[in-house]
Amino acid sequence: MSAGYCDSRLSSKGRRTTKADSEGLGGQPGRGRDFMESLVAVCAIMACADGDVRPSECRSISSYIATEPTLEDLDADAVNQLLEDYVRAIQDEGQSTKIKLSGKIMQFCGNKPRALALMQFAYRVMISDHDIHEQERKEFRRLCLSLNLDPDVIFGNLSAATKHPF
Repeated sequence: MSAGYCDSRLSSKGRRTTKADSEGLGGQPGRGRDFMESLVAVCAIMACADGDVRPSECRSISSYIATEPTLEDLDADAVNQLLEDYVRAIQDEGQSTKIKLSGKIMQFCGNKPRALALMQFAYRVMISDHDIHEQERKEFRRLCLSLNLDPDVIFGNLSAATKHPF
């Protein structure tokens, strides 16, 4: 792993892991893996939205991912490596990578519970540094719209639920 992006990852110690699948992430094939990739894509896009990916953001993302019940059977190190890869790709390739990752996210457009879960993670990343930047708000809005969710309603509900006065 290269330094400078998300150099503070959680270890998979103490977490259940399964045999690695053909792509090295272990755990659930199919929809579970698709959701994991989408969730990591949301986190990477939001982390990069303000142009400054801080180690504290990465620690927060790793912690959030580690507590997501639908991902408990996945290898935490592999998930964190995927986050690292997505962040690096966004920073190196910009918009083209964001478009590819957005395609992963949009597959949950018709699945409201999963779409809401993805946006909950987006919100957590957005508030992780206690300062919401305009670019983060724009990215949050774009992601909501791509999932057919009302960004104002989602933002309002998440703000009220977390009691953050943003």
